[in-house]
Amino acid sequence: MIFVALGSADTFSTSIGDCTLDIFGGRVEDIPEIVNLVKKETKKLVTEFGNIKQKPFSIYITSNMKEFYERAKGRVPEWGIAVAKKNP
Repeated sequence: MIFVALGSADTFSTSIGDCTLDIFGGRVEDIPEIVNLVKKETKKLVTEFGNIKQKPFSIYITSNMKEFYERAKGRVPEWGIAVAKKNP
């Protein structure tokens, strides 16, 4: 079992660019499964919609909404609670 604690980040390559997976607060199990899921889903996007210019992006996983809004740099509409943002 793998546990990642507060402030852990991992960057890996996907079909649409390098992804930084940031996990804040709490613990998340099975990080390799999350990485594999992101790789699989980005590959499906490219297959369905075609190649794009690769750009880095981030995924934030938080244990509460306050931390999520801090990482997202502001409030996000309810439908965007899972949000993909360009990674500077």
